[in-house]
Amino acid sequence: MGERKTFELEQGWEYMQKGITKLKGILDGSLEQFNSEEYMMLYTTIYNMCTQKPPNDYSQQLYDKYREAFQVYINSTVGMTGICLFLLLVIILLASTSAGPCGLSYISFHLTKLLWLINCVVLFAG
Repeated sequence: MGERKTFELEQGWEYMQKGITKLKGILDGSLEQFNSEEYMMLYTTIYNMCTQKPPNDYSQQLYDKYREAFQVYINSTVGMTGICLFLLLVIILLASTSAGPCGLSYISFHLTKLLWLINCVVLFAG
């Protein structure tokens, strides 16, 4: 079996950025889905970069860059206020459609869940 091509971080990240840009376009409705060839090339590039032998194993760097790209996307698209309002709406809808008691402890339970969700979003959004 032949040696597979070694990707440098910059080269692979540039290719991933093109995929991320397309994904953002898919999410906002301006672009069509990935075709099977695009998806497989992106998947294979990422897999190969994450399984290369040190010092060319870029899994942590790719994860960090990918996370940062989506943090920026989430913050610019929705913003923290939008995320919190959405989560509050979800909790209110859950509370109003639930068959459970609507006492103070019930509302407190749902507010605790909301605060936990907000904390998770804040940690992710960094």
